[in-house]
Amino acid sequence: MSALARIGTSLVLTTLLAGCVPFPNFRYYAPAVSGVITKDGFPVENAQVRVSAQFAGEGKVAATGPNGRFAAKSIRTFLLTASLIGDPLYAYSVQVTVAGKIYEGYSEAGVGYAPEKLEVSCELSRPRRLGSKQVYCAPVPDGK
Repeated sequence: MSALARIGTSLVLTTLLAGCVPFPNFRYYAPAVSGVITKDGFPVENAQVRVSAQFAGEGKVAATGPNGRFAAKSIRTFLLTASLIGDPLYAYSVQVTVAGKIYEGYSEAGVGYAPEKLEVSCELSRPRRLGSKQVYCAPVPDGK
């Protein structure tokens, strides 16, 4: 067996013993978030929307247009292997800033993988309860 073949075999065995398999994939820490921001039923222009992922230490920022719509990219990383043992954790939050005032938009945490996409509807004049937190955005059900 050549040295190169031994190295390749060693890498495969080490990876399998570590509970991983060679399988290129994306791990999502936070979804791509899109939606609309309104206040008293009217679209909010130039609002800053920040999506943060706790375990990635990274954030994405988007601004609303005249119709109050925004789209922020997902926070993800490319992996060459997939774990066979245990599930990862995820935690992300959405914050809205308008004229210097910060509104807690939405947050979610769990075991497994964050969704790839999330659409929200934010009404800044009517806060909602999410557990013990007051938030201003809610997920839009698929197809609505």
